[in-house]
Amino acid sequence: MFHQRYTYLTFSRRDIRFLKPLYYISSFWGLIPYYNFEKRSIENPKQEKIKSAMLIILIITGSLFSTAQKHQLFRNLNLCLDFVNDIVNCIIPVTVAIKVSFSDRDKWLRLNNSFQQIDKIFNNRGQQQSNFLRNPVFQCAVNVLAFIIVMLYVMGTWCYHFGIDVIFRTYLVHTFCYNCNTVLFTLITNYALAFRCRYQDLNRYLNIDTLKTKYKNGSSLVPLLRQVGTLSRTLSEMVIIFNEIFGWTFVFVAAKTITHILATCMILLEKETEVANIEMWLSDFLAFSLTIVNFTILMMSGSSVTTESSKTAFLSYKLQEHFPPKSDERLEILILARQVQANEVKITAGDFFEINRSTFCGILATCTTYVIVVLQFSGNF
Repeated sequence: MFHQRYTYLTFSRRDIRFLKPLYYISSFWGLIPYYNFEKRSIENPKQEKIKSAMLIILIITGSLFSTAQKHQLFRNLNLCLDFVNDIVNCIIPVTVAIKVSFSDRDKWLRLNNSFQQIDKIFNNRGQQQSNFLRNPVFQCAVNVLAFIIVMLYVMGTWCYHFGIDVIFRTYLVHTFCYNCNTVLFTLITNYALAFRCRYQDLNRYLNIDTLKTKYKNGSSLVPLLRQVGTLSRTLSEMVIIFNEIFGWTFVFVAAKTITHILATCMILLEKETEVANIEMWLSDFLAFSLTIVNFTILMMSGSSVTTESSKTAFLSYKLQEHFPPKSDERLEILILARQVQANEVKITAGDFFEINRSTFCGILATCTTYVIVVLQFSGNF
């Protein structure tokens, strides 16, 4: 019974039910409503809305109080970027809770149902991940454990220098939001990786060796090719829903990363304030490293979806050379190639910018330029 109940812990990303543990954690905190994969519905929708509403109120009131306390206690320090970073850090879980639990609840439900439906078509239900290191649950656990270790050191260091009472009043809510954001980063990243896996499955349908086998047997490939076109359109619609739900979250994640990079660089370059010592330097650097790693994984995951999606059109056009010029299959492949090319997807941040490698490099370049300018013209922030 234990094995049957916890089988999802060994699922690969090709079975969307691998997200069950993250759904449990996120739902417990009120970030998202709990989706029941067996019933294909949201469990206790009214109760889930109440939890999300309480989370939103708690974060907003707590962040306002702690920001006011922080301004009063550290007004002798120039913490403008730090204040902005804390505010954006609190906006991220609030945005997700509002979008998923209230404004876009039906879209989120439809997204999960579509994943389950397409997994049946690809015959992905129940697929296991044999490589322990590539197990999604293990990777999520490592990420959360790394966050806990870093935050324990950071909070311990700050408590030692400023006292537990000061840290409790100024950073407790922000630390909780950091915790929520770590779970959300992991959830969104795994959504993107799940999309990548579905596009890989779709591209396998266009494997020339498999198609040649069916073609030699005399069976028509037209129904299969039309199914590929339908699956491509379905996946495109799913990515659009994903962008509508998490688009603004990506905007605030990028803003948080930028402000965190700049704030940390300024702190690490500071030489005269009371926080300039090796313990504080190391705590800031560890928190900064964790943010960079999570943001990098998130951007690379989003970029991988675009890459796999673009391969579908390429494989479709490549298939034409294996069939006679005037055959039904070649004509259908040409139609398919145009269709999947029109359905190529891009994960975007509220339609402001794309989640890909070039955006990531652009953000790093901008932050680097800013720091260089500060060093050249100021020398002290």
